[in-house]
Amino acid sequence: MIKETSNDTVGSDSSGNGRNHKDETGFSFVDLVENLVHYRWHFIVVAGTIFASVFLYAISATPVYVADALVQVEEKKGSSLGALSAVAKALDVQQSPVQGEVEIVRSRNVLGRAVESERAHTTVVLASGFPVFGKLISSRLARSTATGLAEPFLGLGRYSWGGEFVSLNNFVVPNELLGRKMMLVFGDRGKWELTDEAGVQLLAGSGTETSSAKQGVLSLGVDQMRGRPGTRFSVVRDSTFSKVQQLGEALTVAETRRQSGLLRLTFSDVDPDVAARMLNAVLDGYLEQNLERRSEEADKSLTFLREQLPQLKVNLEAAEKRLNSFRNQEKSIDITGEIRALLERSAGLERNRLELELKKKELLQRYEPQHPTVKSIDSQLNSLKSEAGNQNKDINVL
Repeated sequence: MIKETSNDTVGSDSSGNGRNHKDETGFSFVDLVENLVHYRWHFIVVAGTIFASVFLYAISATPVYVADALVQVEEKKGSSLGALSAVAKALDVQQSPVQGEVEIVRSRNVLGRAVESERAHTTVVLASGFPVFGKLISSRLARSTATGLAEPFLGLGRYSWGGEFVSLNNFVVPNELLGRKMMLVFGDRGKWELTDEAGVQLLAGSGTETSSAKQGVLSLGVDQMRGRPGTRFSVVRDSTFSKVQQLGEALTVAETRRQSGLLRLTFSDVDPDVAARMLNAVLDGYLEQNLERRSEEADKSLTFLREQLPQLKVNLEAAEKRLNSFRNQEKSIDITGEIRALLERSAGLERNRLELELKKKELLQRYEPQHPTVKSIDSQLNSLKSEAGNQNKDINVL
């Protein structure tokens, strides 16, 4: 009897294993379905929480805007190694003209000019907005035509709901306050005060007047201000060096493709207006620096020519005297040859004059008449006219 019961039990286990369809690893599809059904609410809650978090982040996250621009870099001409340049071009190993310009655009000289022109030392951020969803709500509230401000949402007047604005100037702080957060608070009747992180008042003023303290070491002027009493702005005054580093991190400069001669500049910021203005400031700084460099090169070339011209003139006159002396001694003066040489030289001067006139017209389409390059062309034209006049006198004498 015991054996029979034991056999029946074993048979029953074997039959059960067949119904559960377990494989060699012990996995059962039926068990998986049972767990899903049993813990269905746990799975639904977790999935719903993840979906809601992603959705809230998508609608409340601050977007980042990117401004871009293209700059054409002119290749320097007049290389003395023409044959080697041709070989390098054939082997595709020549250096792109924009490689050096990339470093110039990213230099502290150019970026520092952009920071100064846009007064980017100062970072101003609204600090009295509603937390988390304040920007999302304020973006959907209508602005008043009279004040430009949005009405408080649900009567929450202690928060800012859109339209608040402030523009600063002459913001000077001592070294110990550089990079530290300060708070600009609006008061009644256009009054304002500047406090440190602990709430201690540093400056106070009214309207757009400039206020100073500590013998002028700390000063602040307000160009424009719009907001209700209690509106707060976080204000940080950075040094030029640190701001240039921040600007360099947001700026990318690269060649569009190899040997294209084109630079693509991009600047990213959460404010599209700031991104566009800063990129334009960088471009202006680069063009200004490039113009100064070219002007300096042109001035050096003109100075060198002015220094060499008297000596060249003396050498030419001495050579002409020796030639005339030789002709007088040998009694060999070829009038026809002299006239032909003078005419050929006169024609060459006229050809050079026409080429310079065309080049000047091309330059005037890009530069002002006072540009150093245009002035250099004018100087060459005057020299050619003077030389042509002397040639005509010699021709008339013969």
